[in-house]
Amino acid sequence: MSDDNDADYSHALPFDTFEDCWTESPKRWLIENVIALEEDSSWFGPPASLKSALLTDIAVHIASGRDWREYKFDRWCENPEDVDAEEKRGVVIFALERASLTRRRLAAYQTRDKLGPLPIAVINKTIDLLDPASIPIVADTISRFEVQKRCTVGLVVFDTWSKAIAAGKENDSETQNLAALHLKKIRDAAGGSFHTASIGHTGKNEAAGERGSNAKLGHVDMAVQLSGDKVRTATIVKANDQPHGPLASFEMEEITVVLPARVIPRPGHPDGDYVIEAQSYSVGILAAGTPAKEVHPSASPTLSGKHAQALDALRRAISERGQNDAVHVEFWKEELAKTGLLNLNAKNPWQPFKRIKDAVAKHIVEAGEFVRIAPPSLPSHI
Repeated sequence: MSDDNDADYSHALPFDTFEDCWTESPKRWLIENVIALEEDSSWFGPPASLKSALLTDIAVHIASGRDWREYKFDRWCENPEDVDAEEKRGVVIFALERASLTRRRLAAYQTRDKLGPLPIAVINKTIDLLDPASIPIVADTISRFEVQKRCTVGLVVFDTWSKAIAAGKENDSETQNLAALHLKKIRDAAGGSFHTASIGHTGKNEAAGERGSNAKLGHVDMAVQLSGDKVRTATIVKANDQPHGPLASFEMEEITVVLPARVIPRPGHPDGDYVIEAQSYSVGILAAGTPAKEVHPSASPTLSGKHAQALDALRRAISERGQNDAVHVEFWKEELAKTGLLNLNAKNPWQPFKRIKDAVAKHIVEAGEFVRIAPPSLPSHI
């Protein structure tokens, strides 16, 4: 073996050895089992499924340091000696559509919950996450807000994802991968450990998951799909190291916000000061109470790593080769084989497939030779 003393490794990337991993810290939660720092998530559903309202509700609870729907808010902070900092996890919302609605909803929370000033910023400017120039723009916006509000940003929301990557194509894997790369560079440039959440849409086939290339699904650490009518359910459909299944259920309530009369001084004006009469408006936000039909994760069966992968394989098969939200069982088997969970050339592949199918039985619906994902509100078998 040659002597490496004179070798030049100046271009080598830093790395951790096997022994270094023994002291790796556990995941740092902002809201336990919901929002983790240094991770990315996608929240998606059909139009009017209240995706933005749900993220606004989470944002208010993070900024006010409150538990969210029985999930614990983690008061860990960068500087344990700074008592104020641990209670002030900032939130930055890039409201790329309907920013005024976001602001009205925040005002409704202040009215209903009697909240004081919170470290929440709403940005109503167009950004292009596919443009490298967006990296310093977004990072500087986050950093400036932290300095102004003397807080540490814990959550950054992009609402909606399609608007943030409008210069590209949702179905293009290169578009999704480039945007994901820029998100990581934004976090590095801002010097933060915040969580980034994007809001997206399902296509015509809701069972196929989020609209666009599945490269995004491969990038995010957690994907949450919204469904339901009056009572909505947020369901974790992909997660790297936490249970899949129902996350929370919620419904809306109307809050009336009253704007008091204001007087704008106009010294020397012949008509005197300008008076703006009192105004009011109503806006819907998440009801503070929990719907009776809520299914909490503790009451829902969870899947192990391989079984969660099997369900993901079914979703891919439905997305790529399914019809009417279902797919022939043979296509599911092929996806399982691609994932390495099933050997189609084995002497008797039926028994291993049956074990996989039985393990995820509560999460699927079978109809003859076809199979689909079981919605949270429906029974598991037909």
